[in-house]
Formats: sequence, C-alpha cells, structure tokens
Amino acid sequence: MEISLIKNNMKMFKYFDLLKIVLSLFVVSIHLNNHINNIYWTRISSMAVPLFFSLSAILFWNRLTKNDDVYILKHYCFRLFTLIGSWSLLLSPLWLQAFIHQYPDTWIYYLIPKLLLYGGCRGGYFIMSLIYGTIILYYLHKVLNKYIVLSICLIYGLYYQLVVWYIIPDYLHVRFHYYFFDTDFLPFRFLFYIDVAAYLIPYISNKLKKIKQFQFHASAFLFILTICINSSSISLMVGIIFQIVFLASLSNIKCNNLPNYLIIFRKMSIVIFFIHFVVIDYIEEILFSLFEINNISNIEFRTFYEFMFVLALVLPLSFFIVSFLSKRITFFKNLY
Repeated sequence: MEISLIKNNMKMFKYFDLLKIVLSLFVVSIHLNNHINNIYWTRISSMAVPLFFSLSAILFWNRLTKNDDVYILKHYCFRLFTLIGSWSLLLSPLWLQAFIHQYPDTWIYYLIPKLLLYGGCRGGYFIMSLIYGTIILYYLHKVLNKYIVLSICLIYGLYYQLVVWYIIPDYLHVRFHYYFFDTDFLPFRFLFYIDVAAYLIPYISNKLKKIKQFQFHASAFLFILTICINSSSISLMVGIIFQIVFLASLSNIKCNNLPNYLIIFRKMSIVIFFIHFVVIDYIEEILFSLFEINNISNIEFRTFYEFMFVLALVLPLSFFIVSFLSKRITFFKNLY
C-alpha cells in the first residue's frame, strides 16, 4: 500500500511554532525536582510530550508523496540524527561522565547500545523515538491497512499509559527496566501519536474546513473535560481525543510566510528542550542554595520560584544560541 497524503509545501502551519515553545515550557516544569503533586497539573503536563511527537510528525507526513517519499524519509531521519548527534557531542562531558559513574565496570559495553537507543544526552530518547517510530510506521503502512496500523498503535499506547499511571496491572509485562534499558523511552510507546499525525489530523483539517469554529469550541470543551473527570482512565482517553481535535484546529490556520518571531520560537523550543536538563541537573542546586530558594517551606511557592528561576536562565541562553551563536558558528545551527 502506498502512503498518499496531502502535499502542502507552500503553506505553513502558523501556530504550530508558537505551540512548540509553550510545550517546551511545560516539559521544563515536568522535570523540576520539586514538582507540585497535583492531579490537574499532572493531566495537563502529561499531554506535552505526546503533542510534541504529533507536532514533529505532522510536518513530516504532510510532505510525503508517492514519488519522493523515500528521499523525504531519509532526509528527515538524517536531519534528526544530526540534531541528536550535535547535542550529544556538545554535552558529552556531562552525560558521559554521569554514565561512566553509574556503570563504572560495564559502561564500555553499554555505551554503543545507549547511543543507538536513546542518544547520548538527556532528552535524546525523544529524537531517537521519533526517528525509529517514523521508520517503523512508514514501512508498516507499506504492508498493512492504515487503519489497522492506527488501531494497533492506539491499543498498545493506551495499554502502556494505563500501566504507567498504575490504573491497571501490567498483564503483558511490556514495561520493564534493566540497567540503562527502559521501555518508557522506546518508540513503541509513542507510535500512536506519530501515526495519528499522519492520518487523522490531515483528514480532519482538510475535510471539515467549514466547521473550524466548532473544532476550537470542541477543543476547549474536551480540555476542561480531560482535567475535571474523576476517572483517570476516562480522562486519558478524552485527552487523546482533545489532542487530535486541537491539532486539527491549529492545522486549519495556515499562511504563506511565517513571522520571524514564530521561526525563532520554533528554533528556541528545541534548544530549551535540551538545555533545561543542564540547568536543572548542574546549575539549579548551586543557585537555589545561593538564593535560599530551597528554604521556602510552601511547596507551591517553591516550585513556582524554581520554574521562574530556570526560565530566567534557559530562555536568554536559548535565544542567544539561536539568534547570535548560530549566525557566527555553523555548528550551532545543528542544535535546532
């Protein structure tokens, strides 16, 4: 079966870049050490990574045609390998030292598998999962009906997420951790979000243009429903529907040329995703101790201050890399 999707190289999705930087800030909040243990915030922030996967995938799937799809796939994967390779090289003194410290006797044997599965630096699993997930789905669609592929991805992804949230036991034993090997960071968990970008979002955004306003209203309703439903399992399912409808709504808003600030936001979102780990892991504790943020007893105020403190470091640094360093040193262009 050939993949035949709508080719739309001239038009660009206006608000996808803005959404990316918002999602990157949610990711920062997720990784703060003293995260607020709030069910509503957990449900909202848990949608950040899946939306990131769908956003990254839809721009790829939307370029496929019957003639040059293999070339586009190779170019897409090469670009992502360059991205994760550049970050892994830049941050190698940090992640490699930590990896050797964690596995002092066996690190040499695990280094290559780690690089191939998750990349080197923290957060590398996202890029590697996007690469492998896209390749897997591309060839699955060659041999299976697209709705069968989508159904398999949905069932597996839903089951895995219910296991992660401890809503159901892991009857199939698909989730496990052995040394550095962690199934939470393998591409299979995110296949649905990559695949839904290929079929559901282009279908909705092109077939239902006359009811754009309904899509936005439906998105708002589903979002409220997602965070307010008592049942976590139902909330998870409603949240999946919300993400599809929400991205479909945004994909209806296109333009010929993106404003410069949106292009900068898109580039910054990738830099923020990787650089915030460095700030949290190596700089946060020193500065928090210096400014006595750790002494704040109210956990909500403390988390807020942590979040704002990290942003105060990450945002200017990412802007500096995108707007200054990358224009003077070619290597830094590979970081986004």
